[in-house]
Amino acid sequence: FFFSSRRRHTRFLPVSWARRCVQETAIGDEANKVYISQLGDRLRISGCAELVGYDPEIKPKKIDILLKGAEVNIGDLDSKLARFWTGFRPLSPDDVPIICPIPFAKSIYINCGHGSKGLTESLGSAKLISEMVRDDGKYSIEPERYSIKRFYTNDW
Repeated sequence: FFFSSRRRHTRFLPVSWARRCVQETAIGDEANKVYISQLGDRLRISGCAELVGYDPEIKPKKIDILLKGAEVNIGDLDSKLARFWTGFRPLSPDDVPIICPIPFAKSIYINCGHGSKGLTESLGSAKLISEMVRDDGKYSIEPERYSIKRFYTNDW
């Protein structure tokens, strides 16, 4: 069993530029694989998720994809103001998070492997963990689907 990693490329621009483009909303363009939102004092342009292991290199081809996708949605961009970044998100082998007590240490819980859905699934994951800690057998969703045991054939 091992975690894979999903690398995401991101570009940031100063907020003064962002306010002219995005204002109070975010743009999600599935066709161009680009997502644009204001993040603090910056305009965040992200996309290009890829399975890469742990290679931290920023790929110029992926940056070009971000720039072209952003230009389709908000017009010409001044790349001199941009700062580029890439980061990793742990991803379970089946793209379903692992949420369970550690089989050999029942008072320690795992909540990981969400990939790109970490923020989306955070509230549900937290609720399931709290229900596991409460240990009364009542769950809002089926906990076995999220157990690490799904990756092993041996009995823990």
